[in-house]
Amino acid sequence: MVGLTTFCEKKNMSKYLPRFNRNWAGFSEVFGVSSAEVITSMNNADDDIPEQEPKYKISLNSVGVTRNNIPVQILDPFGSGEFVQVNCSIVAETAVPYYKRGIHMSRIGDILAKLTQREFVSLQEYSLNVANLLTDLEYGGSSKVEVKGELSYLEQVEGWNPEKNKSSLEHIGLTATTYTKGEKDYIQDAGIEFSNITACPCVQSTYRHTLLQSIGELEKHLINPLITHSQRCRTKVEILNIHGQLNIPIPEILNQIDMGIVRVQNTLPREYELLMVYKAHKYPQFIEDVVREIAIKVSQVTLENFPTSSLKVTSQSIESIHDFNIQALLEDSIQNFSTAS
Repeated sequence: MVGLTTFCEKKNMSKYLPRFNRNWAGFSEVFGVSSAEVITSMNNADDDIPEQEPKYKISLNSVGVTRNNIPVQILDPFGSGEFVQVNCSIVAETAVPYYKRGIHMSRIGDILAKLTQREFVSLQEYSLNVANLLTDLEYGGSSKVEVKGELSYLEQVEGWNPEKNKSSLEHIGLTATTYTKGEKDYIQDAGIEFSNITACPCVQSTYRHTLLQSIGELEKHLINPLITHSQRCRTKVEILNIHGQLNIPIPEILNQIDMGIVRVQNTLPREYELLMVYKAHKYPQFIEDVVREIAIKVSQVTLENFPTSSLKVTSQSIESIHDFNIQALLEDSIQNFSTAS
């Protein structure tokens, strides 16, 4: 019997979307007149509603749609040279001038559908393409396209002997936002999102002093690291105003992040579970420490390519002993972070 992996490897499976057309009665079949005649008649009578003047001639900053489950093909950010699919949510908005009543919604749907058949260097390039097409096909004003995707990838987990080697299915969030101001004038932000864990230093300090006061011989009873509570966090790192760069160095950024915090992992054999918990408790962190640590570390591998850009680090701690969450935000220029002490 051929296993699933063998089957997938042998079969040339398309990475693009399948096609299926619904079998329904055509326009002329239902109404006895062709759609071309109807639309031409509407256009000649100035009855294309979005193109009409509104009652109140006021420009709108943005009008658009939010769409989920949009597949986007991008070049593997981990360097395999292959194109991979990222499942995305998209907010696509454009300005409406005072003399137009609204936008043509179907044009946005057509843009998103057709771009599923193309490949892009990154989500940044994709969002730029959507924004430019949106501007061109609507009214030529400013547009904003925000893309959030989830990239799945495999991480090898080396066992204590070769028979215990395992794989871990991991996920990382990718973000890209494009703001267009006119022809060839745009600003972009890009980032990554991931989960990590922290251990509270307060409980450790309190426990240490409790042992000193109650026993007085700390070293005889000290198990290092000391007990404390831990929590899972969701953290986002964004590079703001990336000045036309079509990708950000994701592997280098992740490697730097892993030097300062503890990211979660889905497949955790016993020895790795201990290692992860030990690291988090050996170097306990507030969420405030997390955003500072990441900003300093990431600035070291982004300053050269993004010397005039900013870093924005946000993190939310899902508290384990409280019925609330804690969030922290840190934003400044990469230049300032790179020289911070």
